[in-house]
Amino acid sequence: MEEFDGDLEPVTQLNQGLHQEIPNLRALVLNASPSFAEETENQNLDHKDYFCGEETLPVYEAVYAEDGEIIRKIAVKTEKPPQVEIHTWTIRKGVLSHFEREKLPKTEFNELPNFKQITRTTLSQWKIFSEGEAQISHMCRSRVCRTELEDLVKVLYLEKSEKDHC
Repeated sequence: MEEFDGDLEPVTQLNQGLHQEIPNLRALVLNASPSFAEETENQNLDHKDYFCGEETLPVYEAVYAEDGEIIRKIAVKTEKPPQVEIHTWTIRKGVLSHFEREKLPKTEFNELPNFKQITRTTLSQWKIFSEGEAQISHMCRSRVCRTELEDLVKVLYLEKSEKDHC
């Protein structure tokens, strides 16, 4: 053990650094989505999970820029039939310029780059998402729809109900 030389400057600098970092960490933790953290904490892609008695399905997202456009893909993996449904939005200057849906075998999907699991959802929530997507695709062909698309994706996130009652 080193002998104390009476200089408190290193301790003072350390404390100041911690006081600056702790509020940043606190803000990060407070702004985190608790439902997403709970959902992803113990996720195993090969097991079945349930929400209010309904089986949940993994939802994936891939976002990238290509030739001045933003390509956003949302995908859900189903067991019966064993496939992946991919919804692709092409956004140019904030306006939805192209929208398409495709279905792939799971093996082909697993080879695609850039997809990351973002949540799990139920089949009923996926249907709401798909119906809302069709409406938004018509509405957003002529105007900027950033918030509408973001709000639509939020439909896929399952919220824990009060006192875990469904």
